[in-house]
Amino acid sequence: MAADRLRELDQPFTVGTASRALDTTRRVTVPLLEHCDVQGITEVLPDKRRRCAHRRRQASVTASR
Repeated sequence: MAADRLRELDQPFTVGTASRALDTTRRVTVPLLEHCDVQGITEVLPDKRRRCAHRRRQASVTASR
């Protein structure tokens, strides 16, 4: 999974570093990272680098099982 690969990177990371880790182009990486930002998987820093956000527990999913 892409999020797992991103967590393995030195934090914070650049789009270029993420592209190389995911073995894809910037054209694919930028929208993927934007999606990860919205989902709370990554967060953008003021210098435009990103870092993985702390993992959130999905209590509602776990509690319903």
